[in-house]
Amino acid sequence: MHRHRHDHGFITLGACEVENEVAGKPPVTLKLQDGETEFTPGNFTHVTKTSPTSGSETLTIELLQDAKARKSPPPKWRSAGVRSSRGNPGHLVREGRCTGDSY
Repeated sequence: MHRHRHDHGFITLGACEVENEVAGKPPVTLKLQDGETEFTPGNFTHVTKTSPTSGSETLTIELLQDAKARKSPPPKWRSAGVRSSRGNPGHLVREGRCTGDSY
């Protein structure tokens, strides 16, 4: 198990099934699609397990100044021009493979 002290988000790079076990709660199985994006408030401990044959990875972004950000108004949205192979703005796609390790 490991602890997330800060808010974070992740993008799934390939469809996968993940078992997420938060400390003190029963495990939950998540069926995530390629490009699915999730946000999770911090301050929890968990472990995740994926199938070694799922062929996917996740890109996780942890917000280290989340407490400061909650006190500030959100900035104006600006497109970074990121596009996937499907042409959808804001979606990142990268080929990868899941190791099946817990993290």
